Amino acid sequence: DDVEEEKVNDVEQNISINPMALTMVRSTLNRKMLLIDNGNEMAQTAQSLIEVLERDHLDDKSLLLLYLKKLVGGTIYHSNLLAADIAEAIVVVDFDLNKAEALGGQSCFDWYYVLCSAGSIENVSFSDEFAGGVLAQRCEERSKKSSKDSMCGNGNAQGGTDIPSHISDGYYNFYLPSSREQHDYYSTLFKEMKQVDQVFKNAPYISRMEERISSVENQLSSLRKKVKSLTKSIEDEGKYGPDGVLYSIRDECFEIVANKYTYELCMFGNSYQREGGKKGSGTSLGSWTGLSVDKESGSLIYKWENGQKCWNGPKRSSTVFVTCGKENKVLSADEPNICEYEFKMESFVACDDTFRALHSLEA
Repeated sequence: DDVEEEKVNDVEQNISINPMALTMVRSTLNRKMLLIDNGNEMAQTAQSLIEVLERDHLDDKSLLLLYLKKLVGGTIYHSNLLAADIAEAIVVVDFDLNKAEALGGQSCFDWYYVLCSAGSIENVSFSDEFAGGVLAQRCEERSKKSSKDSMCGNGNAQGGTDIPSHISDGYYNFYLPSSREQHDYYSTLFKEMKQVDQVFKNAPYISRMEERISSVENQLSSLRKKVKSLTKSIEDEGKYGPDGVLYSIRDECFEIVANKYTYELCMFGNSYQREGGKKGSGTSLGSWTGLSVDKESGSLIYKWENGQKCWNGPKRSSTVFVTCGKENKVLSADEPNICEYEFKMESFVACDDTFRALHSLEA
């Protein structure tokens, strides 16, 4: 109607609006409303969860209480809010505004006066340290900041029309919660949980590092086994000689042709005599029995014994005298005594410290 439209026009004419201020205030209020909406959504989710817990544990109140305590503890811990903000929220839940005599039916009132001066702290079940310290400190902080302007918007919440140019924290008793500080009550209480939480945050990295460590340890174990095996083989002087000199030729066989026979000498194996170009094992000249060193000449001496028995004589044997040379080569074959065969050979394995010292050779 025309009357109503006229009333609206009269109101608009009486309102003093700064367009820039209106834009800033609207933006600020929208952000605060978004926080409130997000809080409401989380509260509804929590309510649904609590209803499920109550339904599933209706007959076991003690277990329900345990789950609720864990839920509250986890919420407080992960919210990372100041203890004072948590305490204030608990008081709000516990406090009945409708029964507060201090309100006197007002729609605009000093909430912190009601919170801190109407016996609220004493009526809430807090530990002495929490109620007497955290909550009392919050009351003191808010009381200092509280003013009629912040409570009721320039003192005219019932019908004021001036648009403020700035919405400060605490306007109309709306304060944004603050992140937990280092010396906060809960920071001390949850100190050890923070360390555990950090471990879980680093779990993927730790898992990858553990896999790498396991892989490296397996490789290291394999290498250690190889080194141990090689060391045992090389240091076994009874098998490979001093300092393992024979290790490099441990699987070698050496031959020489003398007169009508071919002689074969296999390291750590057997020695044979074969007539002409015959193949096969031939006549056994003994099995490997070991290595010794001629201290006078520095030569190495290889020995094969217990070969095929001679007719009306001893069992055949082979002895090789090895001197220093650049390659492995059997130089001569001889039978100085019946069925006792001797060979001369050159090999780099005989070029050791003993040979060098005996022949006054420089290193």
